Amino acid sequence: PAHHQEQEEGFEYAMMMILKSGSGLLLSGLLAMIFVGSLYIWKNDKERDNPETIQKRFISMAFCCIISPIHVIMFIHFQEKEEVDYLTWLGLSPIGLPAAVILPLALTATLFLGPLVDIFWLDKSSHLESPLAIFTALTTDLRKMRNYVVAPFAEELVYRACILSVLVYSGWSLTLASVIAPLMFGIAH
Repeated sequence: PAHHQEQEEGFEYAMMMILKSGSGLLLSGLLAMIFVGSLYIWKNDKERDNPETIQKRFISMAFCCIISPIHVIMFIHFQEKEEVDYLTWLGLSPIGLPAAVILPLALTATLFLGPLVDIFWLDKSSHLESPLAIFTALTTDLRKMRNYVVAPFAEELVYRACILSVLVYSGWSLTLASVIAPLMFGIAH
């Protein structure tokens, strides 16, 4: 009887993990569909670079950036019996934050080192814009703001912070979650 009870408990645990990982995958897919679907809910016959289209899509991205973390928090909250640091699950922990900011910037700078050398030292006809000119261009040109600020921020928040967190929390290995989340991103594009 004790062996039989252990088998039942093992079966129940396995079923619970399958349901948890399945529900995590479904929620991740739902967040990805909401992200992409929100871009196309507006009745608009104008092209994607039209300022009106860009502004409407900014509203959609703001909605996604609010609703996605709420879904993640609810998903974790209803499964946990003890206190959880939701910000840490979303990757917003102050522990390690300096390294999380500096290392990607250093990597990006390293990747762009060739073009930067070309612009600054090899191309004598190029002119450098001041940081104020770059900031003004980003805040006044909706296309640049979309391409360099809003879209990357929204994509990172939804696909990396939310979807990756849901997958890992629901029992997917970090390796599989690191493959599934970018696949969802790729399919969305």
